[in-house]
Amino acid sequence: MDKVYILFCTAIAIVGISGCAMQGTNISKNGIVTIERKASEKVSIPWADAYQDENDLIITGVVEQRCQSASVLKTHVNIEIVDEKGGTINQSETQDIYVPRWRSGKGIRWVRFKAVLPLVLQEGSKIELIPGQD
Repeated sequence: MDKVYILFCTAIAIVGISGCAMQGTNISKNGIVTIERKASEKVSIPWADAYQDENDLIITGVVEQRCQSASVLKTHVNIEIVDEKGGTINQSETQDIYVPRWRSGKGIRWVRFKAVLPLVLQEGSKIELIPGQD
């Protein structure tokens, strides 16, 4: 029984470590790029991160409704990549996101988003994230 438990724990640890390594290098936390999160009238982006994985830029984050609502809100996130001189490198948007309604004290109000863009960012670049208006 002890050997099975040790093997199980080892397997879980290996999967967890390899899963973290698959995400790439967190270039927003390392200060290589900056992320500017803007809010719309109804939706905000509480946090976001950017990862560089060989030839892909992976942007992840969370969107949530800003005020109480009686229904689910359909939106997306507009992504603009700007170089250090202010020139636009890339513009994109996420797939549609359905943000749960905000009910005070009841459940989760946010939903995750992820975008994978085929580019490598240079140091000093800026990622602008703006919720779309649907």
